[in-house]
Amino acid sequence: MTTTVNPTPFDTGTSEQLLLALQENSNTPPLLVIGGKSIELPEQLAVVFKNVFEDFSQGRPISIISHDSKMTTQQLADFLGVSRPTAIKLLKQFNIPIEYINKHRRIQFSDVQKLQKLLSQRQRSAIRELNQLENELGLLEKNSDS
Repeated sequence: MTTTVNPTPFDTGTSEQLLLALQENSNTPPLLVIGGKSIELPEQLAVVFKNVFEDFSQGRPISIISHDSKMTTQQLADFLGVSRPTAIKLLKQFNIPIEYINKHRRIQFSDVQKLQKLLSQRQRSAIRELNQLENELGLLEKNSDS
């Protein structure tokens, strides 16, 4: 299951109020009231709600993705913040398994996470190489106080 939700201005305001209420009552477990019945939220669910309230209060959309779900190439592209053609190239470049349903590609979310980790490692490596090259070429600014 993959769901993306964009907060409305009402959601943003309500989330600010709920976040404030959680912060003011941080010593007591939050209660969810449905149809007059109160249910104490387990700690992990309270953390999930708090994270949603934080993002919504800032007007940021959230995505809920179960770890066993499959993504389309467009969902992958949106998740990584790249174009769909770039996402497809990355899948091929990093040999990420792709399932075809008719002509449509599907990628396991666990493989998407692996790809994201590989991309992050590659980015950190490139930054280290650039820093090393700057040092070798003497391009770093010297502190004038020295």
